[in-house]
Formats: sequence, C-alpha cells, structure tokens
Amino acid sequence: MSRLVKFWKLAANDLGFQVVAPFTLSLSKNLEVKAKILVKDFDDNRGMLIFSSYEEVSSYSQMIIEMGYGFSIMEEPREDEKYNVNGYIEILNDWGITRTSLIKEP
Repeated sequence: MSRLVKFWKLAANDLGFQVVAPFTLSLSKNLEVKAKILVKDFDDNRGMLIFSSYEEVSSYSQMIIEMGYGFSIMEEPREDEKYNVNGYIEILNDWGITRTSLIKEP
C-alpha cells in the first residue's frame, strides 16, 4: 500500500469518512479511469478522486465533473513525512468541507 493511500485511510479513520483505494470509474462502456483514491460522499457530489498526475485525468476531467465527482492531484508523501491529521483537515477544508462536519458522533 502506498504512503498516500495509507495516510488517507488513517485520516478517514480519525475523521469518520470513507475512502476506496484504488477506485475505477467507468466513463463509458469501453472507457475507465483509475484513481489512486476516492474520498467518498462529500457535499452534493459523489466524492473526490485523487490522482498522482494530471496526465492521468486531463483527457477525462470534464466527464468526471459531469458525473458528479471532483478530482485532485497529489504526490506521494516523502519518506520522512509523518502522518498529521491536521494536514488532512486542511485539505478537506480547501475542498469546502468544514472541520465540524468531520467530527465523529460519540
């Protein structure tokens, strides 16, 4: 498992949301795009897809958006980088998700 997937799974566990890794989205009968991660069910859309490079998604970006997904490009964390939940809260806030909406119910 890549460090990026591992860190997103830790964030999902800490903050109470779901991720699917990897995730394959069928764009049409014969066309699929494979994301490293799907961060599920935020806001009105179907989730945020995470890719490691824009080249993976550039030809399909409009189709992805029309299907109700967002997407983001993220590199693998450095080997010396440690998981920090606050960094993921900041990313989610950048995507329009507030910290209060991420608090788990007791």
